[in-house]
Amino acid sequence: MDEDVFVIDEDQITEFSARKVAVATRWDKLLCQVLRAMNSNWPNPIEKKLEPFHKRESELAIENGCMFWGSKMVIPKELQSAVLCELHEGNPGMTKMKNLARTRVLLPNMDREIEETVRKCLHCQDQRSEAAQAPVHSWEFPAKPWNRLHIDFAGHNDFHWKVIIDARTKWPELLL
Repeated sequence: MDEDVFVIDEDQITEFSARKVAVATRWDKLLCQVLRAMNSNWPNPIEKKLEPFHKRESELAIENGCMFWGSKMVIPKELQSAVLCELHEGNPGMTKMKNLARTRVLLPNMDREIEETVRKCLHCQDQRSEAAQAPVHSWEFPAKPWNRLHIDFAGHNDFHWKVIIDARTKWPELLL
């Protein structure tokens, strides 16, 4: 029988240690309930706050007192701000922070928290690349019917039509 074992490399964790995460997990009210449910039976009916964990119950594991969802460490509430700070170290920007977080940790409302962290950071805002604004082009009204046409395809299953609409009169034509 193959077993998956997740090892926490404490040399890579700077702000917090695996031991600190394990202690915080035991003291976190929600994670404590999840741990109890994992070790015995899940309550029936499932409380709303436990639903996300219950849906993934076959993917949850405990290693050295730390909870994992697959290969991602579930971060207790007490340490979430520290994890966000560590992810934000070096001001990598929103996309890199999200990608890094998605591969390593599980935080509730992770995307929203990262977006808020980046929005509050002046350095990140200065480094943010602005998307080029496309110039607005309004179409000129055609002088005569059939001068400008709008063409598209429409259909369902095996039936396909070419739809042509005159821009001036809005007259539709369907071609099989």
